[in-house]
Amino acid sequence: MLLAAALAVDPERRTRINSNVKAKRDFSVATDLSKAFHFDLNGPSRVPLSFQRLDQISQWMLSCAGIYDPMYSLSMKTKNLTFFSVAGHGAELYKGNYGWRSVEAVNATIPEAEGAFKAEVADGLAAMDVDPADPWGSEWHYIGYRNGLHGGRSTMTSLVSVKPLFHRSLVGVCHSPANEYPAPRKSQPSMATDLLIAMNPELAKHPFDEDFKNLEASYVDERSRYLGRVETSEAYEIVGSPADVHAGPPNQFFQMAESEGLTGSFTDERLLGLLDRALETAPGSISSAMAPMVMEAKKLRELPSNDRSRTATGKLLSFLHLA
Repeated sequence: MLLAAALAVDPERRTRINSNVKAKRDFSVATDLSKAFHFDLNGPSRVPLSFQRLDQISQWMLSCAGIYDPMYSLSMKTKNLTFFSVAGHGAELYKGNYGWRSVEAVNATIPEAEGAFKAEVADGLAAMDVDPADPWGSEWHYIGYRNGLHGGRSTMTSLVSVKPLFHRSLVGVCHSPANEYPAPRKSQPSMATDLLIAMNPELAKHPFDEDFKNLEASYVDERSRYLGRVETSEAYEIVGSPADVHAGPPNQFFQMAESEGLTGSFTDERLLGLLDRALETAPGSISSAMAPMVMEAKKLRELPSNDRSRTATGKLLSFLHLA
C-alpha cells in the first residue's frame, strides 16, 4: 500500500524505497517490483551519513523490558538525520493480528497465565468502552495495546516517522458496517486489499511473497471498477529538521544500565549469562513456568527470535530490573 502511494504522489522518484535484504522473500518481490514499476531499490543516500554504535542490551532493557518481549534492538543509528521514514505498521488493524477471536479464546491458549491475562485485557477493553465479551475482542485489544508497542519500536532510534495506516478514520471504517470485508482471514480479501487496488490495480496484481496472498487479476479488475481509483492526494508541508528531534533514553539511564551489568550485544553467549541471572531473580512461580521454554531456547541457540519459546528470553530478562 505504501509503495502504491509513493508511486502515485512522487513521479520524480525522490522517495528512497528500501527493502530488508535479510528478508529474502520480501526482498526478491521488492526487486521484481522495482524493475516492473521503474524505481530504485535500496539506492544510495543523497547526503553522506554518519552512524553511532548502540549497545543492544541496555537499549532493549530501557525501551522494551516489561512491555514488549521480542528481542529487537538496533546496533547502530544515523547521527545526522536528514530524512524521515514512512512505514507500514498498522496494516494488522485491517487484516487482523490475533485472528478476530474473543478474549476467552485467546485466554485458553495461555494456561500458564490465563487468569491474569483475561483480567488485564478485560480491564483494558472496558476502559475503551468495549465489551470484554466482544467476539472480536482480540483485535480491540490489539488496537488499544499492542499496536502502539509494536509500531513504536522505531522510537528507540528516531521519533520522526510517518505511519499512514495508523489512521483513526480508516480504522473506524474498518470496524463499521461500511466495510464489506469484516474479520478477514488469511488469504481473504480485506479493506487492506481494497486500499491497494484503489491506489494501483496493476501493483495489486503483482505476486506477493507467498502465493496464498496473491490476488486474481479478474478480481482486481472487478474491484477496481467498483472502487474507482485514487488519482491525487493533498501534500503535507514539512517543517523543521529531523536532526533537531532527539530519540532514545537519556545518557544517564544508559550509565545506570551499565552499572548493573546490563550491556552487550545480542549474542547467545551474552544472553545465556543474563538468563541465568534472571531465573534467579524472577519469582519462583514464574521461573518454574518459564524454565522449560528457556531450556528449549538454549538448545536451539537462537535466543533473540520471535518464536514463543524464545520470547521467554525477553520476558525473563525484564525481571533483571528487580535485581
